[in-house]
Amino acid sequence: MDKHIYRIALAGNPNCGKTTIFNQLTGTRQHVGNYPGVTVERKSGMCRINDFQIEIIDLPGIYSLSNSSPEEKVAFQELLNGGIDLILNVVDSGNAQRNLYLTTQLAELDLPMLLVFNMIDDAKQRGLHFDFEKLSGFFGAPIVKTVGSTGFGMKELRDEVYRIAHEATPQRPVKPKYGPKTDQAIRALTDEVAKVQRPETRLIPARYFAIKLLENDPEICARPEFASLLASAEEWREAITTRNGINSRTLMADFRYGVIAGACREAISISNERRRQLSDTIDKYVTNRFLGVPIFLVMMYLVFMFTFTVGQYPMDWLEMLFGALGNGINSIWPAGQAEFLRALLVDGIIGGVGGVLVFLPNILLLFIAIAFLEGTGYMARAAFVMDGFMHMFGLHGKSFIPMLLGFGCSVPAVMATRTIESERDRLTTIMVIPFMSCGARLPIYALIIPAFFALKYQALVMWLMYVIGVVVALGGALLLKSTIFKGEGEVF
Repeated sequence: MDKHIYRIALAGNPNCGKTTIFNQLTGTRQHVGNYPGVTVERKSGMCRINDFQIEIIDLPGIYSLSNSSPEEKVAFQELLNGGIDLILNVVDSGNAQRNLYLTTQLAELDLPMLLVFNMIDDAKQRGLHFDFEKLSGFFGAPIVKTVGSTGFGMKELRDEVYRIAHEATPQRPVKPKYGPKTDQAIRALTDEVAKVQRPETRLIPARYFAIKLLENDPEICARPEFASLLASAEEWREAITTRNGINSRTLMADFRYGVIAGACREAISISNERRRQLSDTIDKYVTNRFLGVPIFLVMMYLVFMFTFTVGQYPMDWLEMLFGALGNGINSIWPAGQAEFLRALLVDGIIGGVGGVLVFLPNILLLFIAIAFLEGTGYMARAAFVMDGFMHMFGLHGKSFIPMLLGFGCSVPAVMATRTIESERDRLTTIMVIPFMSCGARLPIYALIIPAFFALKYQALVMWLMYVIGVVVALGGALLLKSTIFKGEGEVF
């Protein structure tokens, strides 16, 4: 093989542990860059396996190659640039069926692919058992098991990359089939794409662009070289819809999910069925269309009650500590000597710092409670529940997570909006996030509420303060989506 640097694209869904794998492979030898016009990062790093030099490109976390989000556009642009020798597709082992949808699309690029089933320890704890030999056969790609956080499986991963890189003809992944009529349309459009394809896109197979034309992908259909094929692609889409009763994009997605479901049914088994049934039973209630929102409001009320009730004790202790400290200094300070310095120390430093630190228990307890809800998986279910509710105010379901983060801090909340595909929805969410009561306001609330309300009403008033902020934010979103950012809402 030649001596050029071997280039690997690291692809996977968000939160699959992809960046952990990237860090394990590259260590600190990495470079972060942004593509023009987008805020999504693309990272690259170098590593060596024996005497072999490798560049690893960590693509943003994506669910598909549909070009519908900033992350997907960055990933597609990197693939379009070419020179990728291997795709390292990282899969969350505990959510394989969802993660493998991206795998079926990456297969269309006709590049050697290595599947990395990450977080395998969590999957086994959940009672999942894998027949990796069968899975490898279904997708036409070797599989390595890893735990990125501990480094488990990294030696096997490096060895497998080294083996594939030195193969004369590396194995290619299996491409899904989409039914007789659709496959016929793909073959016909592939021939037409090959005739008009520009040199800069020839590193991506013509079949990939043919599939995107059939899916009516807006980015691909907007490329000038494919303008002459749009009429032909539309005819094929109509023929597929007439034959199957559903549009080509939905049909092809169904076939991909069918392949994945069949593979998972054959190669993945669940021994911890009781735990799965318990989880499904809980989901029936917390994601119920009628009970979901009331349960969410009750959970938030319990969080605030926990914050105030439990936090009252350490708050009293801190007040006593700083009070005793100030009184102690006053008692030993020589009368009439350096009064300015005494006032600065007792009233300024001890009184000022103590007046702020006394509210630290409330802040810590609030964040602990939210972290607990995230750890149990409730927050993900809350986002699902809130999607329909958010649409009533013109917002996308994904707007819920940034707005929820706004309870902690508005800065990371605004940064989190980059996952929202629609620019109108993204800007609307950014503009209403400041109405959410962030952690910096909690000391103010904690100072004012006890001064005006009895202890038994304090949790309720705190809850109302947060609810009022949410109501104003949603009202502002509805106003913005009805005027400045008017337009069709995006699907969850």
